[in-house]
Amino acid sequence: MSLDLTTSDLCVYPYVPQTVFQLQFFWGYTVGQLNDLLIKVAQPRESEYFLADGEGLYLRVRPAGKVWIYRYKYMGRTTKLSLGAYPTVSLSAARKKAREEAGRRQEGVDPRDARRKSVSALRG
Repeated sequence: MSLDLTTSDLCVYPYVPQTVFQLQFFWGYTVGQLNDLLIKVAQPRESEYFLADGEGLYLRVRPAGKVWIYRYKYMGRTTKLSLGAYPTVSLSAARKKAREEAGRRQEGVDPRDARRKSVSALRG
């Protein structure tokens, strides 16, 4: 048994170009990597929301401003670690910091506890 298909029998969809502003939203989070334009365009709302970049890196957009957050699970609980404010910390620097924190987690160190210990050691 052979199938004889011609090009007229095939369903051909027209090409739809993707734009910079085409993001997928899933349960209040964006899916896909961020870029500088999307970060600049993000406007504050009445309540905070998160823009996901991937690998635990999020941009928290609040009425007060934009802050980079590294989210991870530790002992069954979701933990957030601030990486800095947006204009001060760029997207590439935030990605680098998030990778460093992920590396600490792979070594078995909780990044939040490590930061608390280093701050308390500096204070006295």
